[in-house]
Amino acid sequence: MQNTKTESKEIQVVQKWVYKSSSKGVCFWFQLVWCIFIMCFVVIVCTGIILYVLMINKEVSDIPLCAKTLKLPNSTEFLLGCNGKKELCSKPYNLVAYATMHNAFATTQDGFLVAQHRGCIRSALVLGIRAFMLDLHLTQSGEMKICHVYCAMGSLSLKKTLDIFKEFMTLNPREIVTIFWEPGFDMIQNITEELLLQWDALFGAAIIESQMNFLLPAVLYVDAWPSLSVMIEKGHRLVMFSGLYSAITIKGINHMKYSILQTPFSAIDKPHLTHACDNVNEFTRHSDLLVVNQFTMLSALGVNSATTQWLGEGFFNIDFFKNVNREPYFSERVVACARMHKKFPTFVVVDFWQYSDVFIVVDKLNNNRLLNYD
Repeated sequence: MQNTKTESKEIQVVQKWVYKSSSKGVCFWFQLVWCIFIMCFVVIVCTGIILYVLMINKEVSDIPLCAKTLKLPNSTEFLLGCNGKKELCSKPYNLVAYATMHNAFATTQDGFLVAQHRGCIRSALVLGIRAFMLDLHLTQSGEMKICHVYCAMGSLSLKKTLDIFKEFMTLNPREIVTIFWEPGFDMIQNITEELLLQWDALFGAAIIESQMNFLLPAVLYVDAWPSLSVMIEKGHRLVMFSGLYSAITIKGINHMKYSILQTPFSAIDKPHLTHACDNVNEFTRHSDLLVVNQFTMLSALGVNSATTQWLGEGFFNIDFFKNVNREPYFSERVVACARMHKKFPTFVVVDFWQYSDVFIVVDKLNNNRLLNYD
């Protein structure tokens, strides 16, 4: 009897040991698998960062230096035409297509960490960009800086940027330029009425100091836009839209909220972009100015979709990485948006403009080589 009890205790001890051993074994293998997963994840992320840096370095090295002179060639088209084309002179401002630079300040050549373009504003002007979207922030120190969300990640001087446009328009008296100003407050949480007025006052003072106000139209064109030749003859070659409008906004600046019809700027990928044309501000469905945003969230991360096309098409077939700024998709999508709203696509907006077909699309629109959108 005693032997039986002893054997039973021994069996229980063995069972407990086996259980503990198996539990430790399971934990060991689980921890091992988890460690391998973490290591693989870290390796993939580090590899991705290295490839990303190499990709940016390759793109930057391939881009010419920022343009030193803003003087356009002394050709007949630039001397007698309007925005470089004689056939554009008789067309109303709203029926001309303009290559437009989204977040135009965020360029690698201007020192922005998360850049949405490689080439600077000076080069963009010389090569044909005629409309620019700029985020203007009132900082906590009371300065006005051109930046995006957080000025510590990169910023441009408002004065120096206005000087660039002033120099270009002085040297090229038959060019018309458009600027969209989006107000910001550099991480300031409590936006008071006083801050709004301070932003508008400082903005207006900067425009006047640069003497750019003399290039603004004397009256706002609400019902009918004049032809480019008329605007040039009158000296009203600068069109500005502001997202902040108050009683002290300087004369000649358009209220963006009510002046333009703009397609969404938050498309995630190519399929989302294709179906995003109709999600617009109801306030501006009557507007004669259609802004077609032709970019996805990928570029907001500082990644040029032209260099990720192999991921989007040939290798992983991921929609997020597919390029949206090349023909024929580019013009097909722009025309589809224009048809939906029955308006001419005045502003064709891109990121990484030097890697896009924006000039090809704009040229087709201005030469009536695309389908009718009326």
